[in-house]
Amino acid sequence: MAEERPQNEALSPLATIGERLRQARLRAGLTQGELGQGRFSKSYLSAVERGRIKPSLAALAELAETLHVSIAYLLGEGGELEVGPPSAEREASLIALRDAAMALAQAHYTEALTRLDALAEGAPLTERERIDRALLRGQALTALGEPGQLEEAVAVLRKAADQAHSQNDIRQEVRVRLALADALLARGNHVAALAEIETCQNAWERGSLHDPAIFIQLRRLTGSANLAAGNIEIAREAFAQVLAASASLVDLHTAAIVYEGLARCALAAGQPAQAIPHLQESIAALQMTSERNRRPELALRALLARVYHQLGQLHAARDALLAGLPLAESLQFPRELARLNVELASVLFSLNDLEGAAAAAERALQAAQRLAAPEAQELQGQASLIIARIAAARHDASMAEKAFNDALNLLSQTPDTAARADAQTQYATYLAAQGRFAEAYELMRRAYGEAMPRQAAGEGEDREARWRVG
Repeated sequence: MAEERPQNEALSPLATIGERLRQARLRAGLTQGELGQGRFSKSYLSAVERGRIKPSLAALAELAETLHVSIAYLLGEGGELEVGPPSAEREASLIALRDAAMALAQAHYTEALTRLDALAEGAPLTERERIDRALLRGQALTALGEPGQLEEAVAVLRKAADQAHSQNDIRQEVRVRLALADALLARGNHVAALAEIETCQNAWERGSLHDPAIFIQLRRLTGSANLAAGNIEIAREAFAQVLAASASLVDLHTAAIVYEGLARCALAAGQPAQAIPHLQESIAALQMTSERNRRPELALRALLARVYHQLGQLHAARDALLAGLPLAESLQFPRELARLNVELASVLFSLNDLEGAAAAAERALQAAQRLAAPEAQELQGQASLIIARIAAARHDASMAEKAFNDALNLLSQTPDTAARADAQTQYATYLAAQGRFAEAYELMRRAYGEAMPRQAAGEGEDREARWRVG
């Protein structure tokens, strides 16, 4: 039992702050860990309560808001504590917020959104807790990754960043801006992501932050954004800084992202063989997480298979894909099922297993039907293109014609000019082999027309990527 102080004992200013903080915390029914909420360590709060260290005014403001008392009270200027325990409504709101955070950590993203939606707009939350709710919502939407969800994530996180900035809460603002950078990268907007990362980097360099977890996230996002911008060496350096950090600071999900980033750096530098061990490390990290967290593993297996295929290691490519299919089928992820089967059909075709390739292509078509446009058309187009090649190899001219035209029609409905140009080139090659040179020439001319704007756009992106955040 805590030792009682004599009523007439005068307390120093620091001891007053510590004692009043302790009283308010106990009245709220919180442990030091619960009060800290990951922002303040138990050792820090313990030292404040014992009058050993002087908290900053910003820290006091944050603690006062969480405890529903005034700063004046904590400073010893506001009389005795009169607040009672939290109301049932507030307690329910805090439980919903906590449960949403737990669902997000366990990769139950839809459940996290459901719990956040259950919080009414007028729920009794502090301003910081409202920003936390927006942060959790943005992270869940980003993880789900559908185009409309990414748009909403960016809007929610931008608003939350502005709110944190208006509260002069640098740590929370940086946390939100890093999540915003993640959402922007998922949308393919690396320039805007770099702007957010630069803001966070500046805050770190000013000495405003000292949280190693934020540093890890900052370097990871710096690597990802610079990789997207084509700044390969900066990306490599940032990823290496993450791996050099203490293992206790780098969770499995972060490690998987970093190893994937290093693999993509190797691919961008024209070093596919060097990408393989990084991809294997990334897959291994994800395999140690919960099953629902392993969804990115399936995309990595498709990428690993493409690298093996490129290097002519066809059996290794096939094995990488076959190892991922049971997981995709058990979790019923249509996007990943379609992509894995498209890649498998291509590999089996190269192995001259036409029957197996045809079956995989049909499975890809079926899985892609469950997706929204334009992704459905893109994957159905790629599957149809493989079916056309199989028909051509079997000398089934009518099936080949139909499948080639299906592929061109489907891919014309997507923004992927590279895929369209590739389909046109393959069809032109088939037509030339049939002696239909005029039609082949016309298709090659169209494919060239598709490729030229893409080359110009790539040059524009190179110019845009000269803005670097290191």
